[in-house]
Amino acid sequence: MTNQQDEVHQMRVAYFDLAGKEIDADLDDVAAVAAEYASASQTQRAPRTGPWLTLLLSALTVIVAIASVGSWLWLRPFDPAKTAAGRVFAHDVPDFVVALSQSDPAKLADARSRATGASARAALGAPVVEKLDALLAASEAFRNAPAEEQAKNDFLLATAGVNRELREAGKPYFLDADYLGSTTSVTPILLGFYVQRERGVTSAGKEERVVHLWRLDRLNKNQHYYGYTRSSTPAAIVLLDQIESDLVRDVLPALPDGEVMQLVDEETALSEEKWVAEVNARGAKLVRDYFAQAPAVHDDAVVTVARLLARRRALVAKWRRELAGLGHILVVPERLVPEADYAEELSLRVPRAGLLEWNELHDELLTKDKLAAFERLRDHYVASVERHEVQHRLDYRRDLVPVPPVLVELLGVENPLGALPASRPARARDELSAFLASVIDAGPSPALELALMARHIFHKSSLGNAYSYAVLAAFIGIAKELGIDPQTHLGKGSIRRARVGKLFLALSERPAAEVRKAAARFYATSYGQALPAVQQTSSRDNPSWRH
Repeated sequence: MTNQQDEVHQMRVAYFDLAGKEIDADLDDVAAVAAEYASASQTQRAPRTGPWLTLLLSALTVIVAIASVGSWLWLRPFDPAKTAAGRVFAHDVPDFVVALSQSDPAKLADARSRATGASARAALGAPVVEKLDALLAASEAFRNAPAEEQAKNDFLLATAGVNRELREAGKPYFLDADYLGSTTSVTPILLGFYVQRERGVTSAGKEERVVHLWRLDRLNKNQHYYGYTRSSTPAAIVLLDQIESDLVRDVLPALPDGEVMQLVDEETALSEEKWVAEVNARGAKLVRDYFAQAPAVHDDAVVTVARLLARRRALVAKWRRELAGLGHILVVPERLVPEADYAEELSLRVPRAGLLEWNELHDELLTKDKLAAFERLRDHYVASVERHEVQHRLDYRRDLVPVPPVLVELLGVENPLGALPASRPARARDELSAFLASVIDAGPSPALELALMARHIFHKSSLGNAYSYAVLAAFIGIAKELGIDPQTHLGKGSIRRARVGKLFLALSERPAAEVRKAAARFYATSYGQALPAVQQTSSRDNPSWRH
């Protein structure tokens, strides 16, 4: 009702509203509203007073206060970062990492004592804390001897030891080890996570661990991918923060009829080239096709969530254009629950009608049934990411795998068996395997995976990296298996995104079942074996963290 953020002023406005009294003043005029309130309040009858009333009100105040605190403790959303165990990975270990990077002995000792002290031992158990203490010592040793391969290996092995102990103790936390630098200077990094869900899968009689994680720490290291794994990491990792961001920004707003899915970067989108509009429209169609094949999640609540997020996307896009003219940059919300109070931050910068709509759509979006619908959608999306990362785990088991012929040709590889582990050909080989696994073996249809893959080749920042070559190779290989000649679309000479767009359109016109079978045939010819079968053997959910 008012753009003024003064709480006393807002209470005066609320008084008139609740009392049903007409007010002549403009609701944003603080002085005028105060004057009318003073006049109106003088006409009110003074309440009865007396000792009995004072005592009754005092007792009632105490009762309400106790009940309020109890209700808050009972009903407040679960937040692992505020538990004794979670604080170790959300604050204490990150503080240790920062102090180590700054070579600050005092802060280093303080952070280490908190991470391994009495509170941590009580929350996590002595075995976990002992492994954690050994890891922190290994981190310091690696920092002080970056050129020693053994120091790096000890650091990675110690991290695996902490995760094993956490799993055995049934504690829903996970640490991942990484590092920045070179053999002359290195900064060990420990990323802390809360385990929302843990699954076990088997393939060829061997088990792999899968963890769905929320990020706990606030270290300045962004993760722009939906999942990952390394040979030194004892699990396939699914990152729920990034998945939620992708869903709310790009995927679900494309679900309502008439909406598009942004498969290209913003700069390319502004060019308004014909191929851009075509691939964006096709991306949205693939999203709709996917969810049409998943009746378990395609109900009225899901449709409402998608509609609300599409409207939110339109509001944000409008505000970004308006604020850009004023020299402001509006950050696009990354979460279902926006990271900032947009209504308050924008109260004097955008029209009130838009802010009212913003608040109304979030009131509806965050109702219990809409949140449940969103989580069902997220679980279907997660299946694709999980299968991708599990395939990486399975590929680590294999002996030397040659670079597939299609990538040999695209990258000019001289020796298919000689690709170094971190080279672009080796990484493209691994990503092609994982992309194909998701197309073949995840979800009710490969339609969504085709749309998600396409962004790696249509987004300008991805051009030339291993992911873009893996996606291009997948499109070429699947197209050939479908009887589509890629060269009629790609042409000769250097490959352009507009030409790849034509191939994408031709490929995605084919029925989903045919695309899936073609991908399976292409995988077998590229990797010398059929795609390994994967079966889920266990699943455990921990308390949900909605933040």
